[in-house]
Amino acid sequence: MPGVYDPAMSTSSLTRNPLPDSAINMANCLVDLACDAGTGIDCDAVLTALGAGIGFFFTQSADDDLPGFAECHDFALMETAALFGVRIRAMHPPRARHRLSESEEFAEHFTDSYVPLIERALDNNQRVLAFRGWSSEAGATWGIVDRHDNDSDALWGRIPDCAEPIRLDQPALQCYVVEELQSVKPNAKDILTRGAMTAVELRERGSQVYPELLQTLVVFEELIRKVEVDTNTVSIDEIVTLFKRMEQRRRLTVRFLAKNVAELEAIKRMPNLLFLTENDAVACRRFLKNANHATLKKTLVERLEINREIEGLLASFV
Repeated sequence: MPGVYDPAMSTSSLTRNPLPDSAINMANCLVDLACDAGTGIDCDAVLTALGAGIGFFFTQSADDDLPGFAECHDFALMETAALFGVRIRAMHPPRARHRLSESEEFAEHFTDSYVPLIERALDNNQRVLAFRGWSSEAGATWGIVDRHDNDSDALWGRIPDCAEPIRLDQPALQCYVVEELQSVKPNAKDILTRGAMTAVELRERGSQVYPELLQTLVVFEELIRKVEVDTNTVSIDEIVTLFKRMEQRRRLTVRFLAKNVAELEAIKRMPNLLFLTENDAVACRRFLKNANHATLKKTLVERLEINREIEGLLASFV
C-alpha cells in the first residue's frame, strides 16, 4: 500500500513501503544505526523520543494555502540519538540551514567544503546522516551516506523504503557525522521524557532555531477563522494530506505509550497523555472517513481543544 503506513509492518528496516514523512524516515535511520550497534529498537520509540508524535509544528509554504510540517525534528537530535547509543556531530547547527536551499553559493560551498569532510568521515568508517540531496523522487528526506567513489566525488547511501543504493548528488541541507555506536537500551520513561522535553522546548524557543515556525494551536485557530469566514477557502484535499500525516505520527506514539504502559504508569498524568493522543488520532480518522467542508469546523474545534490539553500536560513530564 504505497504511501499508507500499516502498523502491523516492521519499522526497523530501510526497505519498507514509502513513508513520505521525513520525521518517520529520520526515526528509521536512527533505528538502522542503533540496530548495527546491537540495540533492538523500533520506530515507535525513536519517533516518540524525537517528540514528533507528541507535539506538532508547522511552517507556511508560499505555494500552499495550508501550512506544512516544519522540518524541526532534529532540534534535539544529538541528545535523542545518544539515548539509543548513536553519538553524532553536526556539521553545522540546525539554525544555519535556514534558506540554504535558496542559496546558489551553498551548492559550491557544499562541494568544496562538505564533500571532503564527508569523504574523510567515510574513510574513518563513520557514516553520515544527511537531510535532502538524494537522487530519488523521495529525495527530500533523511538518509545515511555510507560510501564514496575513490575516483570521483560521488557519495552513495540509503534512504528508507529504497532497497537500492542512492546517490547524494545535490547539496544536503544538514549533515551529522556518526562518530560512535554503542549498544544501549533506554527505558520507556527516558524516551517519553526526552520527547516531551523536545516538544516543550520547541514551543518555547523553536522559532529562534527555525524561523517562521508555527505552533499547532495557532494553526488550528487560523483554520477555524478561515472556515468561519468562508469554508471554501480551505482545501479539503490539503486538509486530508495534513491530517493523514498527523494521524500517522499520533498512532505510532500511541502504540509506544500503550506498549509500555506498565513501565510508564508511575509517571503522573501519563494515562491522560495516552488518552488524549489516542483521541486526537481518532478525531483525525473520523474526519478522514468522511472528509468534507460540513464536518471540518467541528473537527478543527475538537482537535484544538485536545491539543491544548496535550500542551498543558507536557510540562509535567519535564
